[in-house]
Amino acid sequence: MQTATQKTAYVHMNRHPKEAARVLEGCSLGEIVAALQEASIESAAGVLACFAPALAGACLAHWPEGKRSRVVEQLPASIAAALLRHLEPAVREDVLGGLSSTVRASLDQALRYPAQSAGALADPSVLTLHSDLTVEEALARLSESGGPVASRLFVLDRSQRFVGAVTPGQLLGSRRDTPVESLELDTTPGVPSHASAQTLGARQASPESVAVVDPRGIFLGMIGADTLKRLEGHQVRPPAMHLLASLSEFYSLGLSEMFGRRSSGSPVTNQPGETNRADS
Repeated sequence: MQTATQKTAYVHMNRHPKEAARVLEGCSLGEIVAALQEASIESAAGVLACFAPALAGACLAHWPEGKRSRVVEQLPASIAAALLRHLEPAVREDVLGGLSSTVRASLDQALRYPAQSAGALADPSVLTLHSDLTVEEALARLSESGGPVASRLFVLDRSQRFVGAVTPGQLLGSRRDTPVESLELDTTPGVPSHASAQTLGARQASPESVAVVDPRGIFLGMIGADTLKRLEGHQVRPPAMHLLASLSEFYSLGLSEMFGRRSSGSPVTNQPGETNRADS
């Protein structure tokens, strides 16, 4: 039986997939999958394309075996590739095995990055925020993530293109009804997916983490010191060491600590006359 939220999202799926995605993001994973599977393949794919790749991948993992390929074929190759990176190997092979030769070829190309390239080093599982979220919605996403939060959060539009970066402090210090895209984002360009480690070492890197993007600007993941440290146990060619030197430590901020300070009385800057919507 559909919930009222699912019905509302279903009505808008065909004409307004971005709005439908925002509605469904407030549901449980089971509710999202149920709603999408009741829609047409085209409509479901349109909404999945507006989700963050991690959520889209989780939805696809719960799709009936043998039917996932029909959804993926409706997605742009770059978005489909980002989604596939979040799937378990068996699920990924189920998807790829059912694709047409043309679509399979484009995805194989999107998934094939040179060794020690930015695309190969990127972590696609990093938490991202969509630019059309309000600050209140963004803070809710961070709270629901349940883990440590990076000191820079990457912001994407609904086409999954990299827009910029924002800090948790900016979110906590802003009006709760302000769109994330209206904040003063760090718009340092993302690193091209085929950039070599040697090239990364020569560029002026971000002090904490860098976004990796494909030629269309689609966000592929993040490179931070945590990813680089995992390379230390392998034989790495000298150029990769330049990458190690060019990026600094990946700092983590626990949401529990941040929100704990707020609940214990630490002030949070609001605009005059604004109530604390996040606490309501």
